[in-house]
Amino acid sequence: MSVIISKIQKQGKLIPGEIVSQYLGLLPDIFSEKKGENFVFLNRTGCLGMVFEGKIPKKVTSEFVSRTIRIAGRSFAIVKYSLMNDRKFIEKLSLEIDKNLFISSSFVLMEHTAKWEIYKGQKWLDDYAPPRFTPKNNVYLPQGTIGPYFGYGKDERGFYKKEKRGIDFAKTIGTEAKHYPLIVSQYYGKFLDSENLSGLVKKEQTGLAHFTVGIYKKNKRPKLFCVKSETIGGSHSVLETKNFLIICSYKPIALLLKNKVCKSGSLKAFSPGKILEFAL
Repeated sequence: MSVIISKIQKQGKLIPGEIVSQYLGLLPDIFSEKKGENFVFLNRTGCLGMVFEGKIPKKVTSEFVSRTIRIAGRSFAIVKYSLMNDRKFIEKLSLEIDKNLFISSSFVLMEHTAKWEIYKGQKWLDDYAPPRFTPKNNVYLPQGTIGPYFGYGKDERGFYKKEKRGIDFAKTIGTEAKHYPLIVSQYYGKFLDSENLSGLVKKEQTGLAHFTVGIYKKNKRPKLFCVKSETIGGSHSVLETKNFLIICSYKPIALLLKNKVCKSGSLKAFSPGKILEFAL
């Protein structure tokens, strides 16, 4: 499981590290150490990944990877922090991020996910943890019932009883567990790299049950997107004020953020099949 939070400023720039430290400040209260396991942590470990425009921060206490990518001529920073399911660790990391993270853009895309099982020769922060990349270097942060669509893991919710398109696609690349990151990136690339964003939500084109945010090249320009497939439910929410939007995949967090940062804002459901795009 994972939590996605995206903040998009309508006017001006984001305050450096603001939404990141706000989320981390709420984290110990949202997920007790016991509740957080198997949701945003696994074996007490998780990852907080981000996309934004700005400077790559200095290396901090946490295990940390970073890179810069270019989409339609613009540079975007990718940062991934390892998180421990421990209140003191989270508080310390929050202070370090607040001090060192410099965001010069009007947005930040963020996903907190549990540590996945990794396989020989692969690195979990580099190969598994979001943000991830398509063959043409578009960037995406996915949340949903993704593994079982391609035949990996148990389909505990029964999303894919009669759905075989994902498994058929996976067979064209490989059926071993080590192929999984490549399969997902190739699949997202099928839509994002051909500028077919609507194909990611319409059940005629995909059966994947997902909520995804990211940046892709469209008409030679970078576009920020948030999409929710027609085949997934969940409490995905949009918190809107005069100055900004916060898009969140988990309503309890959206409600806490509303009480903390914008009591006058409106909270609405992000409905299945919805597509949001923003020019950057």
